[in-house]
Amino acid sequence: MKKLLFLVLVFIGAAFLLTNPFTTSTWTLGSSKTEAALTNSIESIKLKTANVNTVIEEYNGKEVKADLQGKGKVNVQRNGKMITVTYKNKPFSFFSFGNSSKLTIYIPKEYSNDLELNVGSGDVEFNETSLSLTNFSVKVQSGYTVIQGIDADKLDINVSSGDLVINKVRTKEGSVDLQSGDITIKNYEGKLDSHVSSGDASISINRVVDSIKAHVSSGDMTVTLPPKADITLQAKASTGDINNRFNFKTMKEQEDEIQATNGKGTHRIDVDVSSGDFNLR
Repeated sequence: MKKLLFLVLVFIGAAFLLTNPFTTSTWTLGSSKTEAALTNSIESIKLKTANVNTVIEEYNGKEVKADLQGKGKVNVQRNGKMITVTYKNKPFSFFSFGNSSKLTIYIPKEYSNDLELNVGSGDVEFNETSLSLTNFSVKVQSGYTVIQGIDADKLDINVSSGDLVINKVRTKEGSVDLQSGDITIKNYEGKLDSHVSSGDASISINRVVDSIKAHVSSGDMTVTLPPKADITLQAKASTGDINNRFNFKTMKEQEDEIQATNGKGTHRIDVDVSSGDFNLR
């Protein structure tokens, strides 16, 4: 019994030494870099976070930088035409019962190529920027992510779990894939192709400038349109419900199908519901 108690105390002591904040400065897994120069040859920036609260900001500078307050390790690395920012917890971090560390990532205002954001867990806040990107990819596996504004030629959003809130979007072509969790997008402008297999999606269109496609296989999706939108709606439901509150100029409604137009009917909206609910407002 005494031997077992001794082993337990040794194990607890080792865990404490590994997780106590004063050991953070001595924990290394190779060299760590906190910035990388942004040159004209850089075509892509990839941000990978997990189990850390993260803030992403633009700034007047020439480097992609990261500042970590708390436990763990951040690394900013250039590999060819890509800069990658990664964060990792230190070994045995599961003993720390949560992570209060804060990671701030700085992106130069002049950057205009591809940006990829991968959120494994934790809270992420992407502050409003003047960045005008070529491609912007967002992947959320867990946690809570807020993006204040997006301006990109092409937008790709994938949420497998967790919550994503985007307050302003302007894009030529956007794709939204929700497998589980919740997505809220406000002030969307651009072409949209959306798929909801589970969870809840709410998208508010600021101005209809291109086609909109929505496929709901399960879960709920709500699309809110401006009252003077020039649209033609074709909506079908094999199982599930299509609920319309939009005041169309002309509308033909059957049990499982809605055909309608508003204004000049310039832009097409296609809705396919195999299960779940689709709401149009």
